[in-house]
Amino acid sequence: AEDGIRDKLVTGVQTCALPIYLKFGANFGPLTTGGEWWRLVTCTFVHAGILHILLNMWALWDCGRLCERLFGNAWFVVIYLFAGVCGSFASMLWRNEAVSLGASGAVFGVFGALLAYTFRERGSIPPTMLNRLRISTSIFVTFSLFYGFANSGIDNAAHLGGLAAGTLTGFIAARPLEAAARVRGHARRIALAVLIT
Repeated sequence: AEDGIRDKLVTGVQTCALPIYLKFGANFGPLTTGGEWWRLVTCTFVHAGILHILLNMWALWDCGRLCERLFGNAWFVVIYLFAGVCGSFASMLWRNEAVSLGASGAVFGVFGALLAYTFRERGSIPPTMLNRLRISTSIFVTFSLFYGFANSGIDNAAHLGGLAAGTLTGFIAARPLEAAARVRGHARRIALAVLIT
């Protein structure tokens, strides 16, 4: 009986997305809430073509290198995955019957973490670099959200969910650039992150 329901659900979305996306782990509310929660993660690695993945990877390459240097490797992975899952969840809540895929929620989370860092640890970054970082990040986020609202095919719920999650995680994980100061408060940040998630 369960297989029959699943077949019916997959057949029901054939008009709006290729079934191949679902086979590779795209997010689709009825399947995700029906026990396939792993789709909240896998959908962030599934893309609708070369252009889609190139745009997301270009944005990630642009902001990810700096984010990884500021937060460290482990925190970068936490920020990326947490933002991706929150973006997927927000997308599912907003449009339960839509098929969603792509890394943009996670990428928005990385931009959110960078913005959080510029406010939480503004004394750690030279003022000229700080202003440049704030301006470029704000322009990207604002333009992308505006473009998303102007075009119906773009999943702004995932963008906003990822942005909020990345900003929150960025505030928790931000630490000064000095080596000694980065060690202090490490356990507190981990405990706070676990408590929130």
